Amino acid sequence: MTTWRARTPAALLALMTMLAAVAAQARDLARAQNWKRCLDSNPDVAIAGCSDVIQAGREIDGDLAIAFTNRAIAYRNKGEYDQAMRDYEQAIRLNPSYAAAFNSRATAYSNKGQHDRAIQDYDQAIRLDPSYAHAFYNRGNAYLAKGQLDRAIQDYDQAIQLDPSLALAHCNRAIAYREKGQHDRANRGFDQAFRLNPSAGDARQTLRCR
Repeated sequence: MTTWRARTPAALLALMTMLAAVAAQARDLARAQNWKRCLDSNPDVAIAGCSDVIQAGREIDGDLAIAFTNRAIAYRNKGEYDQAMRDYEQAIRLNPSYAAAFNSRATAYSNKGQHDRAIQDYDQAIRLDPSYAHAFYNRGNAYLAKGQLDRAIQDYDQAIQLDPSLALAHCNRAIAYREKGQHDRANRGFDQAFRLNPSAGDARQTLRCR
């Protein structure tokens, strides 16, 4: 017959410490998995992962802003612009210095055809981060959509100066030059874009950059 003896206070403390450590490890693992899903390229996976990150209540404001922005991008990619805008607002409220949130919200405005509002957000993203090549490129796209070709070219120039490997900037600048009738410059731009990203195809044939 087995005789059970009461554990000593020290043994109980050791057991509780061990259980707490196991629980902490489980929470850390869940947190890491949630962040991995939040960064996933599949919008539905990203929305679920970012929602879990947000609802867990373990993140500081700066990290929460990233989670809201990533979820907003996922909603935007699904065409759910109203929900995306609500998340962008949350991200900017949590971190008003987060240039990526302004850049991403601007892209959502552009997708809705609201190019003037988009340009305002791109302006803010660039003020916050003057080395933000994609913000210059995206603002160039907004100006191109408005038919302001010279302004678009200026932004593409700046984007390329900051990131010469940005194939889409070369390509869209070439389109702007083509619209201005400067076909030699346009062709050089298309050539460079194709060299940087052959898999995107030649925009001279497809009539669009991708």
